[in-house]
Amino acid sequence: MTKNKTNIAIFVTLLAFVAFSISDGLRKFLSQDYAIIDILFWQGVCGMGFVLLLMPFMGGRASLFNVTNIKWQLLRGILFALNTTFSIQAVSRIPMMDAYTIFFLTPFVVSISAAILFKEAIGKYRAFSIICGFIGALIAFRPGFAVLNSAYFYALSCVFLFSFASIIARYIGRENGLLSFAFWPFLCLIFGILIYSGGQIPPMHNIEFLAYMAVMGVAYGLALILISYGYTLAAVATVAPYQYIQIVFALGIDYFLWSSVPDLPKIVGSIIIVGSGIFLFIREGMRKQGKGSAL
Repeated sequence: MTKNKTNIAIFVTLLAFVAFSISDGLRKFLSQDYAIIDILFWQGVCGMGFVLLLMPFMGGRASLFNVTNIKWQLLRGILFALNTTFSIQAVSRIPMMDAYTIFFLTPFVVSISAAILFKEAIGKYRAFSIICGFIGALIAFRPGFAVLNSAYFYALSCVFLFSFASIIARYIGRENGLLSFAFWPFLCLIFGILIYSGGQIPPMHNIEFLAYMAVMGVAYGLALILISYGYTLAAVATVAPYQYIQIVFALGIDYFLWSSVPDLPKIVGSIIIVGSGIFLFIREGMRKQGKGSAL
């Protein structure tokens, strides 16, 4: 794997998690006024529209349907549809701080899974970055789990759903069009909601609601495409720790939407998280081209 591919993988993965954070923040904000099922359905519809708009420029219909691993794409689509549903159940019912702390278990799960399934060595520096990032998240969020409710288990389920979906993306690689990585999750989400609602289409409400859904659909669609691209370009343990960048955006979203000012532990934790990502980026940049050993 070349240094250039690794840097591209890191960059697109960072963008993906930024897009995921935007989607999560808007979901939490809108869930105060709209039913969750309405948000999920119309985000899926808008996301699907975004994918179809990109289709002529990214391989046409063949990039969506002529897939050699259609069963894996369908399974991944189902996993991400469930992840989308469970994540909004989590962030709408508990503080984003608590939900994100649980979500930050994902780099552990996905890196260990990749090491077992693909024989990808994690390496001491990658492991150090993953552990430091998680410690930073704990310092920043200090989650209070004195009374657990189902929302925490929704968040924990997201860890495994997201991890397994990412592992599938790594397994099937880029022999399928990148658009298929967003198309199937949106398709499964839309059909799942229609089945759940007995064929009833959730209300669209108003233009403002639709505008929010368009932003969320584009953000989530980009995130699905970019995260899949990142996981096919580089070893999982290389890109997984960059999920911790979400803490910065979570704090920013909390401030701008709910005027929540971060305290000292959150600032310290954020510095540790960002520092762990910078450390890993520098270490990856020091790898010699063609060198096979893990960091």
